[in-house]
Amino acid sequence: MTKQSLSTIVFFFLLVSISSTQMEAEIDSKAFQEIMDDFVEVHEAAGQQVDMGLVLSDVKITLQASQKKYQEFLSSFTLSCNNARAKVNTFVTSLTNARNEAQNQITNYWASQLSKGQAGVKEAQTNKQQIAQRLAGLQQQMTQIVVQYQAGVAETDNKLHVVKQLRDIIEDELINPGKSFIQVKKFNEKLSNLQDLIKRSGDTLYTPIIETLVELASEQNFSDQKILQAILKNLKALENNLLQFKGERETSMNTTLKNLRAQEENLNGQSQDYTHLEQRYASNIREAEQNTQLLQTEVSNLNSEIARKQSELENVTHLCKTENELFKSGTQRMQLIKADLDLAVSHAISLVK
Repeated sequence: MTKQSLSTIVFFFLLVSISSTQMEAEIDSKAFQEIMDDFVEVHEAAGQQVDMGLVLSDVKITLQASQKKYQEFLSSFTLSCNNARAKVNTFVTSLTNARNEAQNQITNYWASQLSKGQAGVKEAQTNKQQIAQRLAGLQQQMTQIVVQYQAGVAETDNKLHVVKQLRDIIEDELINPGKSFIQVKKFNEKLSNLQDLIKRSGDTLYTPIIETLVELASEQNFSDQKILQAILKNLKALENNLLQFKGERETSMNTTLKNLRAQEENLNGQSQDYTHLEQRYASNIREAEQNTQLLQTEVSNLNSEIARKQSELENVTHLCKTENELFKSGTQRMQLIKADLDLAVSHAISLVK
């Protein structure tokens, strides 16, 4: 074989080597320039007397250097892919933990606070309603007491008015005697009226005095000044009893009203406390709702970020897988080129000999 034919063989293998490595991986420009320089040298050797074995050996060494750089780049790329996946995974884990923590606060703490607040408001409102009913009952009771007292006072005042009329009759008879018949008739009419008032009210306490007055109220007795004084004395006693009864009723009413008003004040204080408690629980509900809404927004944002990072992870994984497959293919191609070059060198050397 001539040197020209040998140079053609070398050129062919160099061309295959250059094309393959450019297609499968990125050999740095310096290594590529070295291969081209070797090709030029082989090409010039076709017209000169040179050691073709030496030239082919140089080409082989250059290819080995390129293969080494190629492997170094592959190792660097693989490390970068692993680091990128690790960083994205770490970030996804951090985001997931943050999301889980936010969701845990929603589900456990704030949901519990919301439930407690709602239960508290309901309980406070129920207690206020019960107190309002008790207050209404107290107010009705106080109104009835006042009405009953006023009715009793009016009744007692009617009795006192009749007693005064009876006293006036006796006092008039004491001052101006001589009208006994007329006065006795008038006295008995008023006394009968008083008896009816006492019977209707059920005041049996005054029955003995009334019976005494009935016994004393006769025309004959009206002529006796001593008996008239006795009648007047009984009337005054009856009047004092009625006034005492009226005073006792008023004192009893005031005491009862005082106690009821104290209960009313106490209930109003309790109602006010429950109002404050209701407001505090309502504030807790608003706080729970606001924080729940904020955390739900945070969870939504974190889910979006997690999805974005997971998409990034998928893209990185896909890219690294694709590039790794290309690198494997490139490595296999370079091994084939190296084998072909070894064969060419051996064949060239045998031809030269």
